[in-house]
Amino acid sequence: MAKYTLRDGESRRIGSDGILRVEAFEMGTGGASMELAILGEGVDAVRVHDLSLMVHSLPERATIVVRPKGNGTFGLRSEVRLTVSNAGDSVTFPRVLIDAAEDSAERLAEVTPESGSYRLEAFGTTEGAGITDSAREVRSKMRRAELDVAGLDAVTVVVDGSASMQVNVTPKIVEAAAKYIDALSDAFRHFRATDGQDSIETHKVDELTRFIAGVIDNGAERVGQRPWRGPTVASTASLAIYVTDSPVASMLETQVPTVVLITSAIGRQELELAHINGTPAHVAYAVIDGDVVKQLDTGANTELSELTDRVTAMLKERN
Repeated sequence: MAKYTLRDGESRRIGSDGILRVEAFEMGTGGASMELAILGEGVDAVRVHDLSLMVHSLPERATIVVRPKGNGTFGLRSEVRLTVSNAGDSVTFPRVLIDAAEDSAERLAEVTPESGSYRLEAFGTTEGAGITDSAREVRSKMRRAELDVAGLDAVTVVVDGSASMQVNVTPKIVEAAAKYIDALSDAFRHFRATDGQDSIETHKVDELTRFIAGVIDNGAERVGQRPWRGPTVASTASLAIYVTDSPVASMLETQVPTVVLITSAIGRQELELAHINGTPAHVAYAVIDGDVVKQLDTGANTELSELTDRVTAMLKERN
């Protein structure tokens, strides 16, 4: 039997003759309440057990998912890996992380019949639990709060290019800020980060980290020059996110739901000062400092979770 392993986004064709065995394997300690399912028209499949199906016929494109059993949630955070096989081939798919509180299906793969074969397309978690899992939890929180994620259009991120950022922000803080932005932006259709000159349209953590670091490096050259002035956030944006070591009044005047990420070792003092000066209802602050870096390194997202609650409330108010 030929064996293949796919990564997220990759595909493989296998023969469509005979029975197709579809199995999901829970990794780690296990125990989540889930079942495997194939969603599509005309699928003829027999269930062997919760995580195993024997497919006799699949005439149209279908999606392989795991979903909570009954009408509940998965119950435990977990991860699964899918295997699809027939008499001659076996294809293993990338792991997919499962949020304990999620109550809707998680997509594992898509199967498309094509002239005597099935084309298998993989979906999975490729960036690791500390990143993609955070985004999954944020999206899940938004859904459970009955926020219509289909109505979330655009995120605009403005990175402070002031010279002081070079002094106050460490590489670890930059990466942590990128992880926060990635998690908060995942549910939106469009994304753009800018310093008013250059921009990037992906919130993938490694690329966003490089972009923010580049803005900070360029800002260091402004010492003794005219201060940096950030771009105006359009009123059509669904969410604005500022990355700064020192919030200023203009960041609070967007008139759209706004998150200010204070990226500094003294960020908590900056936060106290910001609260003294007054916080508009459409603005939420979060500090990204060494404590948050340690949280993310250990897989804990307590402060991100609290921020998500505030952001979700602001988005619901706007919608």
